Amino acid sequence: YVLGGLASSRLDNALVRGDELAVSVSAGVDQEEQLGFLEAPMDVKPGVDPAAAEKKFDAVIADLVANGPTRDELQRAATSVVSSQIGALEVVGGFGGKGATLAEGELYSHDPAHYRKELREIAALTPDQVKAALQRWLTRPSYTLTIKPGERTEGGAQLGGWGDEGSVPPPKPDAKAPVAPIHQPKREAPPVAPVRALTFPTVEHAKLSNGIEVDLARRTAIPKLSLALVFDAGNAADDPAHAGVQSLMMDALEEGTTSRSAEQIAAAQEQFGANIGTGTVTDTSTVSLTALTANLLPSLELMADIARHPAFADSDVARLKAQRLAEIAQAQANPIGLAQRAIRPLIYGTQHPYGSVGGTGKAAVIEALTPADLRAEHDKWLRPDLARITAVGDMTMAELLPKLEDAFGGWKAPATPAPTKAIDVPVAPSRPRLVVIDHPNSPQSVLLFGRVLPLEGTAKGQEALELANDVIGNDFLSRLMSDLREDKGWTYGVQSSLLQVRGPRGFIVLAPVQADRTADSIRLIEADMKAFPAQKPVDPVELQRVTEGSIRNLPDQFQTNGQVLGALLEDQRLGRPDDYQARLPGLYRALDAKAIDAAAAKYLQPDQMVIVVVGDRSKIDDQLKTLGMPIEHMEAKDL
Repeated sequence: YVLGGLASSRLDNALVRGDELAVSVSAGVDQEEQLGFLEAPMDVKPGVDPAAAEKKFDAVIADLVANGPTRDELQRAATSVVSSQIGALEVVGGFGGKGATLAEGELYSHDPAHYRKELREIAALTPDQVKAALQRWLTRPSYTLTIKPGERTEGGAQLGGWGDEGSVPPPKPDAKAPVAPIHQPKREAPPVAPVRALTFPTVEHAKLSNGIEVDLARRTAIPKLSLALVFDAGNAADDPAHAGVQSLMMDALEEGTTSRSAEQIAAAQEQFGANIGTGTVTDTSTVSLTALTANLLPSLELMADIARHPAFADSDVARLKAQRLAEIAQAQANPIGLAQRAIRPLIYGTQHPYGSVGGTGKAAVIEALTPADLRAEHDKWLRPDLARITAVGDMTMAELLPKLEDAFGGWKAPATPAPTKAIDVPVAPSRPRLVVIDHPNSPQSVLLFGRVLPLEGTAKGQEALELANDVIGNDFLSRLMSDLREDKGWTYGVQSSLLQVRGPRGFIVLAPVQADRTADSIRLIEADMKAFPAQKPVDPVELQRVTEGSIRNLPDQFQTNGQVLGALLEDQRLGRPDDYQARLPGLYRALDAKAIDAAAAKYLQPDQMVIVVVGDRSKIDDQLKTLGMPIEHMEAKDL
C-alpha cells in the first residue's frame, strides 16, 4: 500500500505527480497459501526514456526497503485497509465477500473470524516491523518484464500454440488410447425455492437551504455511507467537436484545490478511510464519496472543496493531458476501442450531443485545452442549480442534512442562466452500411453493429424491450452467444446492449470474431436478429429465463450501498419512480411472450444498422464485398 497501493503512494508521488515519468504506477501482493508474489507495474509516459523511468522506479523501491515507511503512511494504509474490508463484507459471495473471508480464515488458520485478528494486527504494525518484512522479501532477486509498443509483424497463427502453426498441424489424439470411465454419484437436484419479495430501501427526500435536492436510502448493514453529487452535464455537455473537455475537467478536480495539493487530497482520504471519485457518463457528471459514518463530516468537507474549489494548476493540467493523450492512443491501437470510438458519430451524427467519439475525446481537442478552458467548463456546469445529492447508508436524514448543509448549503448559483443540452436535435438519418477500419495483422475482426431507436430513454414501459435484448444478446445463454460461440466457435463472446441515456437510445451489438469468418459472422448475426420473432419467437424456456430468472437475480444486484446508489441514480436519470426496483418483479411477471416478441420486431431488427468492422483488410475485403452493402473506409488516426 505504501509503495504503490495508496493514492498518495511513494511511486505515484515520485513518478506520476513528481518527475512525471509515468502515466500510471501501482504495487500489490498476491498472497496464496504456500507462496505469494509482489508486483509493481508502471506505464511509462510517451516520449520518456524507459531507462530513466526504470531507474527512478528502482530508486523509490530501494529507498523504502532501506528506510521503511513512516508512521503516518502506515496509519493511512491501515485505515484504508480496514475501510475497504468493512465495505467488502456487504457482499455475501465473490472473492472478497463474507463467504470468501470466512472460508479463507477456516482454510488457512482454522478460524473463520481470523480476519478480525488480521485487521487488528495491521492496525498495530510499526514502521520497524514493516521495514524488516521489506528487507526480508524485497531484497530477493526480481524479474522485470518490459513490453514495448510497435507494429505487429506476425499473424495470429504465429503468436502462440505449438509454435509451428501454418506448417505442421497439431498431433491428432490417439483413438486407441484407453479412456478411464468417469464415475459420478447420482444426485438429485434440490428443489427451486420460491422467490421472496425484493427488499429495496425506502427513499426519503429533502432540500438544502440553497435548493439542492437530497435523497437518502437508509441501510444499516455496515457503518458506511455512499453519496453522489450529480450534475446535469455529462459527456453530452460537450458538442462533438469538443469531446473530452467535460471528462478531463472532472478528472482534474482531484488534482488539487485552492487550498490542497493532490498529495494532500489523497492523504486526507486515506486518513478518513474515505474514497472520493469523479467521472462522467453520457448525461451526468458526478463527484462520489464513500466514507465511514464516523468520519463523514470531514469527508464531506473534503468532497465539497474538490467539487467547488479546484485549482486547475498548469502542471496538473499538463500531466492530465499527457495521461489522456496516452489513453486515446491506447484506444486507437485497440480494435474494440477503435470500433467504440467510431460508432456513435456514425449512428447519431456529429451534430447530436451523443454523437462524439466518447468521453476520452479527440487528441487535437485535448492538446488545445488550457487551465482557463477547464475553469470555464467547471464554472459553467458545476453549479448548485444543476446539482442533486443522493446518499445510501447507515444514517438518518436528520443526521445527514446538517452535515450536508455545512458542506454545500452556502454554495450559491451564479446569476447567469443554467446551461442546457440539446439532446432533442434530430439524429443522423439511418442507412445501413459497412464502415471498415484497417488493423493490419489482426487475427480477429471486431464487429460493432449500431442504430438509434425511435425511443427516448425516459419513455415508460420499456421492460419488454430490455427482456427482448436479453433474449437476443445480453445474456450468456442468449441466441447470439449460443450461435456464434457455442455452435460455430467463431467468437469468444458477443453481446448486445441498449444505451442507458435520457435521449434517443442506441442499440449496439459487439462481436470480436475470427478474421476468416468476418462476413459469415455478419450474416449470422443479421439472420438471428431477423428471425426474432418472425421465424423464431420467444420459447417457454427463454421466457422463464428472462422473467423469473431475472427476478431471482435481482437481490444479488442490490447487496451493497454502492449498488443501491447506482440503481437510484439510473432511476433519476431516466425519470423512474423511487420504488422502480421493487416494482420490477411485478413488471416482469406481467410480460408474456407476445409483448417481448413485439418489442423485438419493432426495435431489434438489423435493417438500418451501421456495421463497423475493424480488421486486417487484406483478409476481410474480399469477404465483405460478398455482403452487397455500401462500404466506407475510415482511418484509425481520424478517431
